[in-house]
Amino acid sequence: MTLQIDNHKKLFFMAFLIILIGCIGTWIYIEKQNREENIVVSKAEAYIIDNCGVDYYEKYFRIKSVQRNNNKDEWAISVIYNYDLEIGNYTTQEEVSFLFNSNPDIISSRGIPDKNNVMPFNISKEQAIKIATNQTIKDYVQIEAQIQYKEKIMQKSVNKYLWTIVFYHTSNQNSGGEATFIYIDPNIGQIEGMEEAVWVTT
Repeated sequence: MTLQIDNHKKLFFMAFLIILIGCIGTWIYIEKQNREENIVVSKAEAYIIDNCGVDYYEKYFRIKSVQRNNNKDEWAISVIYNYDLEIGNYTTQEEVSFLFNSNPDIISSRGIPDKNNVMPFNISKEQAIKIATNQTIKDYVQIEAQIQYKEKIMQKSVNKYLWTIVFYHTSNQNSGGEATFIYIDPNIGQIEGMEEAVWVTT
């Protein structure tokens, strides 16, 4: 009887140890992940502040997500911010993103404005449309205007936030049509480029 009780105690103790070791291992893993995530967020934050300044960062940027990638050969961790853009009554939101390797070091970034491309912007939505309208020679049926981050225009590297003015030469509700895109610097009003587009939907 005593031997049976001792065996039960040993089994209980071993089970307790296994659970305890598992809990400790999980805690260590979670703590490691939390440390890594704090490191990458700090690096991303420092990168934005270095480009825009701390006051600008605190006013317009908010963390959206920190994600991990199972295929670490491409990238290990991503950090995504929401970037609030505004001029007059116009407001929009763009995503600023960073990719980190397992070190973790920044291996790529997108959407970080430099000191010449930050708010307050000088060119309003109405002014941008007026500038673009003077450049188009085709008839149009609809206009859209929004500020977007452009990496390239006609294969030319740009990497800045621009007014994107779209002149639809046929309704964008149609199954196919044409449009002209005109890109304007929101601070100096300079036209950065134009593109023609044709679309067909099935």
